[in-house]
Amino acid sequence: MVKMRHQLSKIKLLFFLLLIVLILNPNFTFSKPIKFKIAVLDVKNNSTCPSENLKNYLSSALYLTLSKIDAFDAIQFEQIEKLIPTPLKNSNPTEKIQLLNKLISTDGYIVAYIDFYSYNEDTKEIILSGEFQILNSEGEIISKAKASGTSGLKLGYKGRYTPLLVESINDLAQNATEKLQQNISRNGKVVSVDKDIVKFTMINTIGLNIGAEIVILKENKVIARGLITEISHLLTAKISTLKDKKITEYDQVLVVTNPTKAEKTILTKEKQLKKEKKKINKWVSGLLGAGLLVALTKGQKDKPAQ
Repeated sequence: MVKMRHQLSKIKLLFFLLLIVLILNPNFTFSKPIKFKIAVLDVKNNSTCPSENLKNYLSSALYLTLSKIDAFDAIQFEQIEKLIPTPLKNSNPTEKIQLLNKLISTDGYIVAYIDFYSYNEDTKEIILSGEFQILNSEGEIISKAKASGTSGLKLGYKGRYTPLLVESINDLAQNATEKLQQNISRNGKVVSVDKDIVKFTMINTIGLNIGAEIVILKENKVIARGLITEISHLLTAKISTLKDKKITEYDQVLVVTNPTKAEKTILTKEKQLKKEKKKINKWVSGLLGAGLLVALTKGQKDKPAQ
């Protein structure tokens, strides 16, 4: 009885607070969260995948997975394709977006670049991977993610190739949209700016890593890019590129890409290898230069006196 009375008291208190909110703000409504309106713009097959239907399969799979996620309001790929005239079918994404901006309203466009394909004849496993980008109405990247998909091991499978390909594509689309959703859900506002250091708030920082790339937008246009250097109650980023407009308080912040620890390790190793390569090139150039100088000097000494 005591517990029940306590629960009833809580309900009465909540009802009372809600009543105060409605009195103070008569326009208050329980509105649905705003969805990110998105369209699949293009799929580029830069891999060795032999299927001519890869573009259509992946576009359809992306639309279906996007439609199932509450954060997105997806537009069918076929609808976009009909709006693009034949001469522009193979043009770059920015040219297509410039045309589409006059015809439809969206928050972003997805472009997928498939760069890896493998098919194991023994296990019947197909693996696909690539990079998925979200471009804004200016054709600038505001989110990107690397993802892979697999059909899984199919030992003893004697069926057709296409169902395996479709299975790997569906897995790829699912993994890609989940990563893109995580990026889009991480949005914030600028709090302060000091030269190239920006402090900002962010709604969702779960799983966010130092080194994540951000973009700063003013009126939905990218004005700066940077990397997160500190994650606390206020996040800190160092700006790497800045456009004409100045960063000011309340500018929007979006996470473009959030590398995992494994990806960061790979990137660090790649940077180290590039530095070592530069050092070797400088050393070789210096050695060749010194050798050439010695040879020229020797040649001058060996010349017969005239």
